[in-house]
This record gives sequence, C-alpha cells and structure tokens, in this order.
Amino acid sequence: MVKEAIAVQSLDQSAIENVITGDMSLLYGETSLESIKAILDSIASQAHVCVSGDNHVFIDVGCGRGHAVFGAAAAFRFDRCIGIELVQEHVDQANLALEKLVELENQHEIPLPTNKISFVCADAFDSDVAHEALRSATVVYFFDLAFGVDLRASFARLFAEILRDDTIVISTHLDPFPSEKFCPITDIFSFQAEWGAAPVRAYQKKPGAFTMWLEKHKLQLESKLPSDLQEKASIKMLESQFDIGHFVQLAQIEPKSLDLVVMATQDMKACSQVFIVDHAWTFLSRTDAVAALQGVPGLDERLVSICGSSYESAGDDNDSKASALLHALRELLGSYTLNDDGRTTTVYYLLDEVGSRIRHHKNGLVSQVQGDTPNMKMMPFYHKDLRLAFNLVWPITDISEGDILMCKHEQGWDLDEVDTQVKLESTDDLLPEMKEYASQQSLKNLIYQNNP
Repeated sequence: MVKEAIAVQSLDQSAIENVITGDMSLLYGETSLESIKAILDSIASQAHVCVSGDNHVFIDVGCGRGHAVFGAAAAFRFDRCIGIELVQEHVDQANLALEKLVELENQHEIPLPTNKISFVCADAFDSDVAHEALRSATVVYFFDLAFGVDLRASFARLFAEILRDDTIVISTHLDPFPSEKFCPITDIFSFQAEWGAAPVRAYQKKPGAFTMWLEKHKLQLESKLPSDLQEKASIKMLESQFDIGHFVQLAQIEPKSLDLVVMATQDMKACSQVFIVDHAWTFLSRTDAVAALQGVPGLDERLVSICGSSYESAGDDNDSKASALLHALRELLGSYTLNDDGRTTTVYYLLDEVGSRIRHHKNGLVSQVQGDTPNMKMMPFYHKDLRLAFNLVWPITDISEGDILMCKHEQGWDLDEVDTQVKLESTDDLLPEMKEYASQQSLKNLIYQNNP
C-alpha cells in the first residue's frame, strides 16, 4: 500500500536543475523502502541496539519526497516518523503520497501508520519546528553523501547541540561524522540508492570516539605527540579546524623580500596547542610532479611563492620551469609511506604556505632569521578514517608574541636523484622523522567492492 501511495508522486524537475547548475548539496535521490529497512536492520544487528519501539522517533533530515520516512513507518514501530525538507515542492509530493495512503487506509479498513507520519518544510538550522522535532529524535537519517565539509560540519554542530544523548545518526558519507560527540557504532556498509550502491555508517551521541581513534592510530602517536595534545589533535582533524592562523602570521624578512617567515601573534606555552597543517601538493614521482606542474592551472605560481628567492627561473619552456621549481623545492619536500599488503608506496608532499615556512631552512636569509634552536615540533600523520595525511605542529618551548617559529625538520628530496635509485621497499632508515605506517586497506577494499 505504501508503494501504491508513493506511485502518485512526480519528480520535480527543478531538483535536477539544481544539480546541473552546481549546487550539489541539493543533489536529489530517494532511499527506497527496502533500503531503509535494510539499513535499520543492519544497524540493529551490528551495534546490538534497539532502533525502534515505544518512545522511538525516526527523523529524516533532507527527506525529499519522504520515501525513507514512509519506509521506516511501514517496516518498524515508531511513535512518530518525521521528514524535514528545505524544498517545498518535495514536501508537497510527500504529503500527496500521505493523502493517498490515508485514502487506502480508509478504503481497505486496514490500520496503517498514517497518523504517525508528518512532513515539515523548514530549514533545519533556524526552524523552531525542526528543532523541536530533532530534540525528540531517537534515530536521525542524514543523507549527506553530496554535502561539502563546511555544510557537514554545520550539521554536526547543530546535532551535537540539539540531539539528546544516545540518539543514533545515520550518515551516508565515507568520511567520519565531523563531531567528537558522536561515536561510530557500525562499520561502513553499503545500501542500494536510486543510482547504485552508496555508503552508510551509524553513529551514536555518546562518549568513546576519541578512544576508538586513539586505538586505531596508536602506532603513529607513540612517543611522538604528547598525550595531553592527542585528543585536541583528533578533534581538529575530525572537524577540519585549520586554526593556526589565529596564532601566527606571515612576515617579510625585509621590505620587498620574497622570503617569508612565520611569526607568533600571541604567547604560547610549551605543549599548550596543537595545529593541523595541510599538504599543498602531493605526488608519487618526478614524472607525476612535472605532469601536475604543466597541467594544473595556478599550481606553479603557488609553489613559486612558497619557494621565495630559492626559485631561479631557468627558461620559458615548460620542462625548464618544472625542473627549476623542483630544484628550488628540494629542501622543503617531505614524504610518507603507505603500506598496501606489504608493498610500500612513497608519497611526496609539500606543506602549505604556513607549514613550509615553519620548517627549518638550511640556506638563505630564512635560515639566518630562524635561528638554531627549534621552538616547534612537526610530525606527519595519516588519518585512517579520513584517508588523508596532515602534519601536526605544536610548540615545544614557551613562545612569546613576535617570535619566529621554526621546527628542526631535516627531510628533503632531490627528485633527480630519487628517480635514478632502485625503488625502496622501506624509507624508514632514510627518514628518521617519518615512520612507516599502514593505511586502512581493509576500509579501502570495502569501499571499492561496494562502490565500483
């Protein structure tokens, strides 16, 4: 009967136009009745939790035409099943199907859960009605597959503030739910969406996320990052808090100088802060690097700016420019290794504008200004859930406003020499500050198997 009810709906063509014009956050697709049942059954089985029953409320945030809401109401016992949707046309179609379901209920004199289903057209961020509904939720279905980092982070803050403890949040994104208030209670698995297989993972609002993260990454952290900073680092990576700019600024060594250093804009006690620094560029070989320099618009200009005066133009042809730039970068390139079933792959990287200028420079004006005693420590870190590498940076001495920041980081690569060497199975001996660590290969295999 529910299938017969939703058959009266039509697809709003503006939903397709929104995607064509570039707003991927409005990507439209319904979760089938069978899929939402399979998702809830799998969560109950994997996490050993009760997902429905008396006093349980199911809410779909971004419910579209309401198929997940109808499916949850038809297959499980909930006190209420509520859909929250920003687009009025979708809500109208959901209510059209609900009206049909009421008609079928009356026609066949069979009790259906129509009195438990409702839809709200509202912006979940600023609607009192939506907030009231969310405060009652025990299960929140959140189809965030096409949401960007900032939008997911905004929803995570909203859910952390409004949802009550133990509420289950079902996310359809490969990346972790970006809030340390929510602990994963299932592995990533897949379900059948309208266009094919899609990922799903369940979280619960309760403590434990940091403990799980620490266990997964303990080999990278042992005897490196101080224990007092580990939870701060985990939260900043999870929530994409690139906040070092609140504590430092770039400063010219002298007027019109191409070389910049990083200066503290406030006092920092030793081991009081930890920052995540992004990688501006990653590649696998010299050939890979040259291809990127010649094919990615704007990349060479960005890297020239990071190199400063160490870059000397060697001609106008692309090959000469690339060679000169890689030569200038040879002191700043870092690397890490990924382990794939015992086979190591070296990934070369360049830190962003701040990270590259915190690193110790051996030559030129920067080396003279930085001094000899490091006041910062830097280490690479591969986040297994995010499948991304960062560098963690923290003060190892008390730092005063106006101090120049520098970490003693000696790694560097001359790619002309590296490409003539036999490929190393392990770079551990050559990279004393870089320990080989494994990527989460089992997760990658799961993703590839279910999402070819």
